[in-house]
Amino acid sequence: NKAKIEGLNPNKKYYFFVQQMNLRGKSLTSRIKTICTLPEIPTDFDIITISSNYVWLRVRVISIEGWARVRIRTMSKRTNEWRNIYVGKSLVIQIPNLRPNKTYDFVCDLLNTEGIPGGSILKSVRTPNDPFLLKTGTIPNLFRICCSELSDVVEGDLILFAYMKYME
Repeated sequence: NKAKIEGLNPNKKYYFFVQQMNLRGKSLTSRIKTICTLPEIPTDFDIITISSNYVWLRVRVISIEGWARVRIRTMSKRTNEWRNIYVGKSLVIQIPNLRPNKTYDFVCDLLNTEGIPGGSILKSVRTPNDPFLLKTGTIPNLFRICCSELSDVVEGDLILFAYMKYME
């Protein structure tokens, strides 16, 4: 016999046991079975900045509780297998040590508390050849930075770093 249980939340641990009931009475309960539900699938991940040797990524998720860790993987050309290049809790991630003028395929997925992934999203990125070229990724330009004697104004979606080098 099978039973489908609906309405469970992502990345939560549930404890189940089975007990049979009929006209004669109840059976003993089974051993407790622990099940950890799968995490949410990331809604998207954006390429923030691309240089010749690193990439900044931002992972988009629906809820902060639907996952435990982010995992970013890329294909190893030598072994032809996916390898982890980041596993952690940050939603803004720098992927360093890339080669210029090369295409990388990145896979992003969310892991539950047991380390089991949900669905994945794949994006391809080509690093520029010029080491001094810095390209913006898929996020539109939403920034305005103003520096004055009174205060600094920052508007926009995400700013990784900003500093004033010299002011007269």
